[in-house]
Amino acid sequence: MSRVGPGGETVVGRPAWEAVLVWAGFPVLGALLGLGVRPLAEWILDAEWIPAAAPARLIAELPQPGGTIATVAAGVVLGVLVALTAEGEVLRVGVGPSAVTLTRDGTTRTIARGDVTAVFADGKELVLTGRSGAELAREKSDLATARLAAAFTGQGYPWRADGDPHRGEYRRVVGTDRSPNGASEASPHEPTD
Repeated sequence: MSRVGPGGETVVGRPAWEAVLVWAGFPVLGALLGLGVRPLAEWILDAEWIPAAAPARLIAELPQPGGTIATVAAGVVLGVLVALTAEGEVLRVGVGPSAVTLTRDGTTRTIARGDVTAVFADGKELVLTGRSGAELAREKSDLATARLAAAFTGQGYPWRADGDPHRGEYRRVVGTDRSPNGASEASPHEPTD
């Protein structure tokens, strides 16, 4: 989802359908798992080739319907905890006229507009580089590249659809055995084969 925030900032986050799927899906899945705990425990106790474990016996002997209600409730709580974890791992990108904010797990990084000379996607990562070509930020992201590109170009940032503008300047460095003790050394000035 993209929306305009305070100060004209474009905020890119996960789509609403995905948030609904996470917040509804994980608790429902947890409830279904909780519902299946008692039948699984009874099956384990009936199977002769599985050693009868104390937890399976304890679950199978829970008074009903309270036992099933408790395992379903525990499954829902577990599902909510998984949804909370998934929510925290989502990257939110705020692209404003003066800065970019990257938020994940309640931690926000701010990068000034003047420091950014290129923005691009490198696979599933969002990369912002500075004047020397050094990375200012590299964040794993499942956000749609087209939405990120629209947010950055809409605010006048140098989005590079072709990727890293400095990729032609990189050279692969391979270690060579030159030291007296046999330790490997690498030199960035030597071409590689």
